[in-house]
Amino acid sequence: MTTTGTTTDNQNSFSQKAAAISEQLAKNIEQLGAAIDEYSQSDVPEHKEVVVKLQSLAGQGAGLAMTMAECIKKVAKEQSQLAVREMQAIRATFTEVEQWNHLVSEMFE
Repeated sequence: MTTTGTTTDNQNSFSQKAAAISEQLAKNIEQLGAAIDEYSQSDVPEHKEVVVKLQSLAGQGAGLAMTMAECIKKVAKEQSQLAVREMQAIRATFTEVEQWNHLVSEMFE
């Protein structure tokens, strides 16, 4: 396979993985928002603590979403010029987001 073909394949693979991770991230943030709304309206004192924890998770998710967007933008713009270290950092971000997604998904199962 030519270098161009490999780069295109890598970009397609990256794009597919980024889309899947981002989609799950958005779904989890949406679920957290709904849970925050529901628990916020409760008169049960313990639910106030739950709301604080859910808001913290939602904040983490929002931060991860911004980081993901930056990674996607950077790779789309400069993939052929990114250093190995930069790609490792981007992959580490993906791993962090996947772990966060897994944690939040388990909460709603």
